[in-house]
Amino acid sequence: MRDDCYLPERKNTDEADLARTAKITASSAAEGFAPEAVVNGIFRAVDGAENAWRSAPIAVETPEWLSLLLEKPSEVRVFEVRIY
Repeated sequence: MRDDCYLPERKNTDEADLARTAKITASSAAEGFAPEAVVNGIFRAVDGAENAWRSAPIAVETPEWLSLLLEKPSEVRVFEVRIY
């Protein structure tokens, strides 16, 4: 899964994945693209659920952002962001 392998009906349950327990916030969210979806363990659209975050329509004067606040200070060795 870490190498973008999609296994139908399988969720990410990696206990070492610190993002799974992070507090997720975002500047905005388009309908059906809640920020919490980035850590739900599903990496593709399934049964009409996108399983991704998307901001509301972007305005030039308002930057869009997604934040993951970890439960405690942690060393992060791998950080991955996918922009589609």
